[in-house]
Amino acid sequence: MTDTMDAARRRGGHNRSNVQRAYAKLPDDLASIARLLAETVIQVRDGELPPAVGNSIASLNRSLLATLESAVLSNRVDGLHDILERIDAEIGLRVVAS
Repeated sequence: MTDTMDAARRRGGHNRSNVQRAYAKLPDDLASIARLLAETVIQVRDGELPPAVGNSIASLNRSLLATLESAVLSNRVDGLHDILERIDAEIGLRVVAS
């Protein structure tokens, strides 16, 4: 029972992290980011948007993609950790370091 509660607490803390809050405000998919970048390229090419603004948008999108990648990897690691803890509980094998 304690292991279950500890895992729930970890997930609760993870969901309150800055990365998770930022992730919740991001577009649902990478297609939205790709569309924005494509529109930006077209606007810069057509002279509707200054190149400096296009460069800023591209730079922010690189940061956004890095953040998305980090959040995905963090969630995967947390999931693997939870699986290993369940294995520990089921078979008594110590596979997760304290």
